[in-house]
Amino acid sequence: MPDGSTITIYGATANIVAPLSVPEGQALLVETLTVNGFTQKGEPEERAANEFFYTFEKNGVTFTANVFSVVEGMTTIQLGAVK
Repeated sequence: MPDGSTITIYGATANIVAPLSVPEGQALLVETLTVNGFTQKGEPEERAANEFFYTFEKNGVTFTANVFSVVEGMTTIQLGAVK
C-alpha cells in the first residue's frame, strides 16, 4: 500500500483509503487479487461517477470489491463490498 494509506475493518468489510486516483486504485485491486489467485468475473459495474463494483472468484468462492473516491486525490478500495 502507498505511504499515507489507512485501513479500517467493519465486520466483514475492509476499507483501504489510499492517496491514489480511481484508475490507480482499480489497477492495484485487480493486480493484487490476480497475483493471489483470484479471477475477475466480467467487467466492473460503474455504479456512479468514479465508483466501480468488481466481482472476483477463487476456488468457487465469490469475493466483491468496490473502488471509489469521495475526496479528490484519495481513493477507497472496499473489500468484501455488498452489491
